[in-house]
Amino acid sequence: MPDAFVMRWKLDRTFLEADMPGEVYTLLTIEPNPAVLGSAPAATIPTHLILLVDVSESMDVLVRRDPKAQKVGAGSAEGKAAQRVVSDVPSRREMASTVVQKMVERLHGDDLLTLIAFDDKPHVLTQAISPNDINAVWAAIQMLNTVGGGGTAMGKAFESVRDVLTGIQDAPRTRKLVLLTDGEDEEPAKALATAKSVGWDFRLPIVAFGTGECKVAFLTELAKTSLAGAFNHIRDEVAAQQLFRQAVTNQKNIQATNVQLQLWLSPELQVRELYRSKPEI
Repeated sequence: MPDAFVMRWKLDRTFLEADMPGEVYTLLTIEPNPAVLGSAPAATIPTHLILLVDVSESMDVLVRRDPKAQKVGAGSAEGKAAQRVVSDVPSRREMASTVVQKMVERLHGDDLLTLIAFDDKPHVLTQAISPNDINAVWAAIQMLNTVGGGGTAMGKAFESVRDVLTGIQDAPRTRKLVLLTDGEDEEPAKALATAKSVGWDFRLPIVAFGTGECKVAFLTELAKTSLAGAFNHIRDEVAAQQLFRQAVTNQKNIQATNVQLQLWLSPELQVRELYRSKPEI
């Protein structure tokens, strides 16, 4: 039977000079073993999956350049001149919608789903419903193709998440938020501040998926506002499939009992300070 968890560590320095005391900082990361994730479905904890999907005007841009695209007219994207085209390459919105559908398909009956689209205002398509309510879930996903088309106010979307979580009781489920966007935003400072507030107040890991030529630096900073946050870049269809498999694996929450962490230190080392994250992370 493989170990339930694996541990990785990094040292800020690999050695100390002889007879010279010094400080060494260690970052420990403890993660569920992927082998156990695939073999112990009975031990998983239900999840409340919150999906934030950008449906602003810029999300109608192709996820990657297509030299074979046929131009059918002029348009705009977030106030910038753009060409309307017909292409086999999906748009950023279409790519995001596909990822949403695949993630929802892998939810279980005890899980909950909240789906919020946003442009310059939030659109709560469904909140805290069972994935077994197939008609309601499918209708919400279909609406991702029709709502929005304006500017981008991500901060308002996170405020909408706060409203949803304040008004429901979803215990004992763990909460996870997946954001699908290109990172374009009219008020990035407000988006970062609101994401941090919601992430910490509700112990909510934020996983950001950037679609196409996204704002990498901004989305990386946004993911860092929460414990266990992460940023993933969807550059094309191949990357989408790879990141999707990773997201599905991370969607599971493994419950372990009688877990112990033991550290052996040589006698000449002294531990001055210990840090830990919140227990649920």
